[in-house]
Amino acid sequence: AIQIHCNGRDECFCIESTGVETRCGQFIDGSTCIECENDDDCEAKFPLMGAFCVGDNLLSCCAGGQGNICALPCPDPPDP
Repeated sequence: AIQIHCNGRDECFCIESTGVETRCGQFIDGSTCIECENDDDCEAKFPLMGAFCVGDNLLSCCAGGQGNICALPCPDPPDP
């Protein structure tokens, strides 16, 4: 799988949430696999940050059946 960067930021990738929508997100330092079943789980763990649950896919560290992980939405592109 090719990791596609988004919002002009190296740390941000197009990733698919468990809600089956592609979003521009970044993984959370200290976040671990198997920590969410859906976006609500992430919102509870990381309140007020808009966290969402990333499905078990090749674009996350949890590829190959290791579970889901929380990610944060990426900020808008930096000003030119």
